[in-house]
Amino acid sequence: MAGKHNHHNGDNPASVWLRDDACMRTIEKLRVLGVADLIPLPQVVVVGDPSSGKSSVLECVTGLAFPRGPELCTRYATQIACRRDASESVQISIIPSQDSNEDRKERLKKFGFSVKKNDLELADVFMKANEAMQLRDINDADASKLPIFAEDILKIEINSPDQYHLTIIDVPGIFRTPTKGLTTNDDIAVVRNIVNRYIKDQRTIILAVIPCNVDASTQEALTLAKEVDPEGLRTIGVLTKPDLATERVTQQIVCELIEGKRHPLRLGYCVVKNRSDDEGASTKTDRNSSEKAFFSTRPWNRIKSTFRIGVSGLGIRLRELLGDLFKKDYKNIEANIRHRLNNTETLLSRLGPSRSRADAQRRYLANIASGFQEVCIRARDGNYSGMGMFQYDVHFRLITCIVNLNEAFNKDLTLCGHTLEFDGQSEEEVGPGPGFRVPMDEQSTRCLGDILKHMDYECPKPVQGLLLNRIEFLFHRSRTAEIGSFPGSLLAQAFKEQTQRWAPLVLKHVSQVIVVIHKFIRITLQRKCEGDSNTFEMLHNHLLLPKLRAAYQRALDHAQFLLEVELSGQPYTMNHYFDSNLQVSQATRLQQAINKAIGPESVRNIDGATASKSSTNASPASGENTLGANNKNETPFDFTSQQEDGSSGAAGWWVPKSMLSKLTTDRSNAKQVREDIHDALRSYYMVARRRFVDVVLQQVIFHFLLDSKTSPLKTFTPDLVMSLDDTMLKMIAGENAAMRDRREALTQNILNLKLALQELEDTK
Repeated sequence: MAGKHNHHNGDNPASVWLRDDACMRTIEKLRVLGVADLIPLPQVVVVGDPSSGKSSVLECVTGLAFPRGPELCTRYATQIACRRDASESVQISIIPSQDSNEDRKERLKKFGFSVKKNDLELADVFMKANEAMQLRDINDADASKLPIFAEDILKIEINSPDQYHLTIIDVPGIFRTPTKGLTTNDDIAVVRNIVNRYIKDQRTIILAVIPCNVDASTQEALTLAKEVDPEGLRTIGVLTKPDLATERVTQQIVCELIEGKRHPLRLGYCVVKNRSDDEGASTKTDRNSSEKAFFSTRPWNRIKSTFRIGVSGLGIRLRELLGDLFKKDYKNIEANIRHRLNNTETLLSRLGPSRSRADAQRRYLANIASGFQEVCIRARDGNYSGMGMFQYDVHFRLITCIVNLNEAFNKDLTLCGHTLEFDGQSEEEVGPGPGFRVPMDEQSTRCLGDILKHMDYECPKPVQGLLLNRIEFLFHRSRTAEIGSFPGSLLAQAFKEQTQRWAPLVLKHVSQVIVVIHKFIRITLQRKCEGDSNTFEMLHNHLLLPKLRAAYQRALDHAQFLLEVELSGQPYTMNHYFDSNLQVSQATRLQQAINKAIGPESVRNIDGATASKSSTNASPASGENTLGANNKNETPFDFTSQQEDGSSGAAGWWVPKSMLSKLTTDRSNAKQVREDIHDALRSYYMVARRRFVDVVLQQVIFHFLLDSKTSPLKTFTPDLVMSLDDTMLKMIAGENAAMRDRREALTQNILNLKLALQELEDTK
């Protein structure tokens, strides 16, 4: 039960004080070392309504006279660190909130002063802190737009020979209803957020302050405490203003709360007497004497044996709880410190050695360049094993992305690169299924937007059924007096019109590859700079970006050159596939003519003939004469000869001599030339397209963008680093003020964490 409060199995308060003092001293030493800024340490947070008597409790615990008044109520967290020390001093400072901008942080960090303990006037401290935090003066109507509360922390450090070791935090009083013209519903939420932020930590003792003249079960402080500490392992109640409990029933309730007989808390309650209005100018000794005399009277003297009454009882209980919490959580605190030490040492190691001299800066950049080149070589060759970054981020698999893009480019050019669809059978689809596409990278667009070309181009499908008419139009517009032929310029004109889409397709493809390469370079540099954002920004934006842009432009310029040669020059090829393609086209036309002469399949017999069925049963040895003899009507048909074993033999057409002229005549000169131009154009287009794709990929993609000595991947090398002068080295790799401050802070944190571990070791 909470009423049976044993002090370490019967130890007297003095022995408890001495025993727990070592723990409290260790906690405060860790706090002095700054460990509390890195991991949570045991502390006390005072929670209560604005009129609950929190100021009196703080006065009891710290020995400081807290001012009273609405304009001096707690409007931000106040951290009071009490330490026993031979010298006496009070240090005042402000810790800015995390969401403050840099200017505000710098301004608040400059706030601070020290005074002697006897000269400390907390009312003056609060007024100055309010002004520094730019909080509203409730007496100034013109300041109504300023906030009432702040997320900053006012820190008061007290060193004195008569102090005992303790850190206590006062948070703004909880209120449920806004005050018109002063507070709002938003302020209620702000205060609750501040309170919850402090009491939710598992190493925080919650001091719930409750006036004796109210029902403890209805108090907001206990409600909030229960939300974060449902088992009551960290919550202790402090009853205030017992002199206002004038009715016997109320006094009985207070005594039963202390004894744990009513609304019990696992850690129980303490009761302290507030300084009355008549005692405002009394000394600490006078105040304690008045309290002692008050609790010596009935009915309060019945709870004297609980050691839960007065300033001394509360102080002992707090120190006891903090000491128990520290000893219980000792191993976890030590483990947290070691973990934070390891992380801090890792962060410092990532910064590398100090770079105040040019030789250190050059070594630092050379190491980055060497690591960068190793990744580039692996990414270019597809050697992805043994390096983790290739496994988890597809952007590092450079050659894979580029090969996929190349295949998509070849597919697009094959299927959609010609303006008008060629007559006859289309080419089969090539490459993988859906074309590989590159999502636009905003950072690359920002850096290279004026270089990239046709990134949004979507190539339409070729237009069906118009090419022969277009060729005939060009022929009539360009024909000469030559008989049975067409001018060479006509083929060039038709080819140029058919390849109008090549330029946007090629430039889009090269631009997409540039985006992939640039994103790879940028992400790899970021990885190799390992959090050194200043070096990365200077390296990428100032040293490499101009060189990279020049390399990308060279690739695009060469692509333009290849387009100029292919599209504006005279059609010419030594490739034997041109003749082969032309012969295939002519054979296809002959086949179409024969099929037309034979007639549609729907009227043929089961053997394919339009005439006598017996004609298809001729022996292969009987030859053409036999077939002709059997076909008395001289009707053409297709046939399949039979082998002696009954299997199918050669297949073909039987066409009588009288029909041969019909297969090759009855066509106008314009129609004949039109078909000849079409077949020549198609044959040359197929050869030129394949040649062009290979040249673009080999020269622009692989040479200019990947493999040449001036390619983007070869831009950042150790040789480049060695060529930099000291001024450029300092600008790129020299440590700026922020980096120096970070290095110093990490170094100091490592030192403090090691000292903290040593302090914990000495406490065992």
